[in-house]
Amino acid sequence: MTKQTSYNHLFQQVYQIQAHSGSKQKKSPTIAELATIVGDTEEHILECLEFGKDVFHH
Repeated sequence: MTKQTSYNHLFQQVYQIQAHSGSKQKKSPTIAELATIVGDTEEHILECLEFGKDVFHH
């Protein structure tokens, strides 16, 4: 799996979690909460979000 594919997959997971949490709890989960939910590091979550921002805003 390439780094881009890995980020894309993780970004999709994080996006779905944020959307679901936001509609239920009216707030987005923290980076630490996201990392725990998906079983990854906070650093990788942040990198993934940066990747997603760059890909989906250009």
